[in-house]
Amino acid sequence: MFEYMLVAVGSLMLVAFCVFAVVSRKDDGSAAQNAALFAADMGIKEPRINCVGWDSDGDGYVSCTLSSGDRIIALDCARSYSLNSGCRLQKLNFNRSVEVK
Repeated sequence: MFEYMLVAVGSLMLVAFCVFAVVSRKDDGSAAQNAALFAADMGIKEPRINCVGWDSDGDGYVSCTLSSGDRIIALDCARSYSLNSGCRLQKLNFNRSVEVK
């Protein structure tokens, strides 16, 4: 009987972990709020903010675009369920191969 109880508890814990792993990579709007604060700190008036809803690399940030007039700024902003806070300028990714013709 004890073995069945351990299996049931273990299975429940595995399901809970999987659900948390999926849910914790989504954003609930916190990134857009962080981007708005970033824009205010930079003195950007009436910014247009677009953020993706998924943390694709698991670093606690989602990609956002902040635009005003003819300026566009690419940001990484902290998502919900993250220990990170605020926004940072996006890092350049040099791991992509580019075909030169």
